[in-house]
Amino acid sequence: MAKSRTAKKSKIKRQAELLAKAETVQTLTDLVSAYVKSWARTEAQRIAHHNPVPVIMPVKNGYQVGKHQVLKEPNAVWALYNIHKELMEQFLDVRSAVAYSILYQIKRFRSADNVLMADNKLSKLEADFQHYSRCMQAAVKRRDYITIDILASRYYDTQFLLPQARTELEKTLRMNKYLKVWETGNHYETK
Repeated sequence: MAKSRTAKKSKIKRQAELLAKAETVQTLTDLVSAYVKSWARTEAQRIAHHNPVPVIMPVKNGYQVGKHQVLKEPNAVWALYNIHKELMEQFLDVRSAVAYSILYQIKRFRSADNVLMADNKLSKLEADFQHYSRCMQAAVKRRDYITIDILASRYYDTQFLLPQARTELEKTLRMNKYLKVWETGNHYETK
């Protein structure tokens, strides 16, 4: 006998039941996944905000450092935000931002200020270097030799100071890397 071209009602009913079970499983999976994500987010926030030692966790476009966030800004700087999403400082180097945040949270303000000053100095010198470079190129196109001479002296001075500023920042970061941040007494620096 030839095979029937129409599906049997029992077969259609079984397929509908399997489809309903698959939708139920998918819905339950989505609910469990949403619960786990929510729980993980709240646990990460609890650990970050209530731990005496700042915990560093990667986030979407930066890092969560204890109660602070270090986020990459569009203008190639790293911005440090406090718990209320207020901008605290901006840094050229992500290591400077993280070190400053850790030192600030463990109340080592003098060391944090040293990191901030070294990064600000390097940032200013790099901005000056780029500015003098662009202005010199424009003066060369205009054939303004007096401006070229003035800018060249500033350009070469800045070019000389840049490696020193980078070395100073590296030295400051290296020195602060060896601080024992796990010793979390409420002490202030006495130096």
